[in-house]
Amino acid sequence: MKSLLRTIKVVLAVVFFVFSLSACRSQDNDDIVIPQQSSTELKWSKVEFRFTEGHSHGYFHGSPEYPGVKYLKSVQKFFFENKNGQIVPSADNPAALSVMSADGGMSLYGLEVIYYNEKGERINSVLASDEAAKQYQHFYLMENVTAISGGTVVPNKEIMTYKYRDTTPEDKYIYKSYRGEADAKLRPERIGLKGFFDVKKPYLNFDLRIVLAKFEQKPNGLEFDKLPTASFDKKLDIKIPVHIYTDRINEDSLVRDAAREFGVSEAEIEADINAKLTSDVNPESSGIFL
Repeated sequence: MKSLLRTIKVVLAVVFFVFSLSACRSQDNDDIVIPQQSSTELKWSKVEFRFTEGHSHGYFHGSPEYPGVKYLKSVQKFFFENKNGQIVPSADNPAALSVMSADGGMSLYGLEVIYYNEKGERINSVLASDEAAKQYQHFYLMENVTAISGGTVVPNKEIMTYKYRDTTPEDKYIYKSYRGEADAKLRPERIGLKGFFDVKKPYLNFDLRIVLAKFEQKPNGLEFDKLPTASFDKKLDIKIPVHIYTDRINEDSLVRDAAREFGVSEAEIEADINAKLTSDVNPESSGIFL
């Protein structure tokens, strides 16, 4: 009988010890802080730069895409992939962003920057949160400017300027349709996911350097074309060649200049122009409003 009681006491002691050890470990685990991904940390796999030719109604309105047009395209897209920290341009990217110029805001090109994760899902919302908008900004710098075909190198802002046109929500445009209802609000922060360029001077080539900077606390009023002296983490740094190959107002040289730019005959450029002029597509039918 004494032996049985002794055995029971030993078993109870072991059970109590195991239970106590388990409880301690559980308490220890409660104290462990598991790192969570920052809600403002952008982890992207692919980025798209979508340039759309357009015009002004007091705001930017994109031009529609016309069937049958081979060279004078309204939309030009460039893709880059993030491969283990190395940013690699797509082999299918155009050789350059080919644009026309004009005085007086008559030659506008919208830009939408779209980030994707590994699943191909749009993740711009990471940059568009109220907290992230105080940290992130895209900068658009003109580098290695050279003159072609009798062009003249002038100060950068005489060549091209940019306006930030970020919206809330970020995946909507400011209007649903031409003269239609508002669909989003312009936000005061300069993020650079949406905006447009005013191209002013012809016959110039340059590299459009695009930098995404992340600050601890972003200074106010940073210009689009100057990297600040304040410290920041560089999340993106790529270059897209830009060719301002003609003045759209000078119709006498447009066909010749376009043929030179795209390496095709003048007849092929005239075919593109004719496809636009005879198309049934409404020139105000584009849904891109910035």
